[in-house]
Amino acid sequence: MRAASSFIVPLGALLACAAVAGAQPANDNCASPAAIGAVPFTEPGLDTTTATTEAGDPEQTCDPGYQDSNSVWYSITPAFTGILKASTGGSDYDTLLSAYTGTCGALTSVACNDDSGSLSTSNISFAVTAGTTYLIEVTSYLPDGGTLMLNVFVPTPFTNDNCGNATVIGSLPYYEPGLDTTTATTEVSDPVQTCTDDQNLNSVWYSITPGFTGAIRVTTAGSDYDTVLTAHTGACGALTEVTCNDESSTDSTSEVEFAVTAGTTYLIEATGYSGGDGGGNLVLSASMVPPPANDNCASPTAIGAVPFAEELDTLGATTEVSDPVNSCSGSTGNRSVWYSVTPTFSGKLGVSTQGSDYDTVVSVYTGTCGALTEVACDNDSGYQNTSIVNFDVTSGTTYLIRVSNLSDLVGSLFIRVDKPTDWVIRPVRPVKVDIPSGKIVGGHFATLKRFKVKVLNANGSDAREVQLNVDSFCDGVSVVSVNFYLPNNLATLSPGDSSTATVTLYALYDPSNQSRVSPTRCYLRAYLGPVTDVPGGNMTNDREMISVDVFSLP
Repeated sequence: MRAASSFIVPLGALLACAAVAGAQPANDNCASPAAIGAVPFTEPGLDTTTATTEAGDPEQTCDPGYQDSNSVWYSITPAFTGILKASTGGSDYDTLLSAYTGTCGALTSVACNDDSGSLSTSNISFAVTAGTTYLIEVTSYLPDGGTLMLNVFVPTPFTNDNCGNATVIGSLPYYEPGLDTTTATTEVSDPVQTCTDDQNLNSVWYSITPGFTGAIRVTTAGSDYDTVLTAHTGACGALTEVTCNDESSTDSTSEVEFAVTAGTTYLIEATGYSGGDGGGNLVLSASMVPPPANDNCASPTAIGAVPFAEELDTLGATTEVSDPVNSCSGSTGNRSVWYSVTPTFSGKLGVSTQGSDYDTVVSVYTGTCGALTEVACDNDSGYQNTSIVNFDVTSGTTYLIRVSNLSDLVGSLFIRVDKPTDWVIRPVRPVKVDIPSGKIVGGHFATLKRFKVKVLNANGSDAREVQLNVDSFCDGVSVVSVNFYLPNNLATLSPGDSSTATVTLYALYDPSNQSRVSPTRCYLRAYLGPVTDVPGGNMTNDREMISVDVFSLP
């Protein structure tokens, strides 16, 4: 609710201020509007800071009870019957926009808008009759005014109001400079968007069938209303949502990025947020998302030293025709990224993608692109379908590491390459063990080794949520690494706090063969996955402040 106020200003001071402020705009009064001769019409930037409010100015119907400030006026007598639209998009102050018929002092409101959706500019559409004069008033919600941008135009007819009549995007980049969606409708069969949990308003549709496998970015930046963007696959009436975004910026426009497969048709729906004023002037652009720099075998990310860790957005990653078939999956996989390492030692080297948010496959090769020899491969040994692979390396030999997936997925890849610590293990006799916490029950195992893993947050002021990853293997036996840690391996550590977990290695054996399980050497790796800032913290040097130590227990 607006607060009423009153004040007295001496006449001399008022005249002095007027002299300093300068003259009012020529169209400051209802009786002297700027005549719009033809449409489209553009007011490129009118200073309304010195505009006044007449005693006879009307109260706006979209802001009842208030006669708003800094009014300027326009008039138009269209030579056609149809729809006319006016917009203050691009103005730098909070506007109200009204259209009237009648004469000054006896006006009839035809249309009024305060804020277009969540934006502070205004947008009206109204029916006009040839030969009738309409007065358009622009006011300021606050008594300040600013630089006014006004566009008056006839909305361009559009045919993509329905899903079945989507505008075809033939190539990228694509740009829709301005489509009036105020008269767009909502079909009964229009889907409910997951990002708003609602069937939004004024939908218009686009379709694209890319000739490449990668990713596409679509944005409504520049639109003058609150938009929602959704991408789908499937047929109208039976759509599957791929992605959805309500607001990607402070101006309530939207942006989506999503992976695409060559030859698949994607339907893009642009709607007005159901809690806003519906449609407006839609600006839509679509472009290809560039692939990661290490998308191809010939341009791998070089790992200079181990341990090495990286978080990488694999959106836009592609599949090369020459990508090899993985022995652990029987497939070439999809959307691969590549790394290379030339170790300065001979021994064991490990690769893990634990902490990634999608299903990965890791394969390791020697040789050259197009003529590779597989050294090791793993599909789902890691937590939540991630991968862990350990292999023998020779000093001075270059190894190519490929991360791909089987389900055409992309996301946030967390990869770590390092040299595991090893312990000599005494031969043990297998026994049947029930492992608590519901991890593995009733299996035949032999306890090989127990370890203590300590995670410390050395940051002096900020809390962190850390993910601890543990993997292990032994020469000659199948080993299960049981991690008695927190759910999902996550721990929230306050400044200076630590958390300790006990990890036990068990050797799995064939119950029909009661021979001794005799590995000579076991390997354990405990390391950080992604580190997340706890709300209110500072992410500066987040990973460097977290330490992981492994201690052998008797």
